[in-house]
Amino acid sequence: MDQFAVNSKQSLHLVAPDRGSALVLAQASPPGHWEFRLRVGAKLNLFQTSSGISLMAFLEDEHREELFAEAVLAGYKAPAKKTFYKQCKDVKAQGHQVVDSKQLVGMKDISVPIRSPYGEGFAVLTCPYMQRLEDSSEVDPQATLDLLLTLANELSIN
Repeated sequence: MDQFAVNSKQSLHLVAPDRGSALVLAQASPPGHWEFRLRVGAKLNLFQTSSGISLMAFLEDEHREELFAEAVLAGYKAPAKKTFYKQCKDVKAQGHQVVDSKQLVGMKDISVPIRSPYGEGFAVLTCPYMQRLEDSSEVDPQATLDLLLTLANELSIN
């Protein structure tokens, strides 16, 4: 994760499911003065964050159902299930998610799954991509996605 942060000049965090939330287990910061990062231990909404949606997208249907129910029990307002599951299906078909942040204007969230030997995602890496205007050597979003996919592949259990 640290090498990704150095190579991409972006921060990233690793999340896994925890009692109806996406729990930030680890994070890495880029070199330099500017970054956006989440604190280790932060609990994220599974329905309203790129990390949470991606985590749900790469689960098998049975596990997604369980986590959906846990999130509702944890007090998160559930979206319409049919619409949300369609969104999850679309993310899974793409193999990753690159979307405008739902929390911060001007930030792109790039999320990729870490997979089990059976292909199910059990954790997600998310890079809150921040474009810096003063750095001409900035890594673009597509190259950042490629670096993140490589890292996720290395961390997946094959």
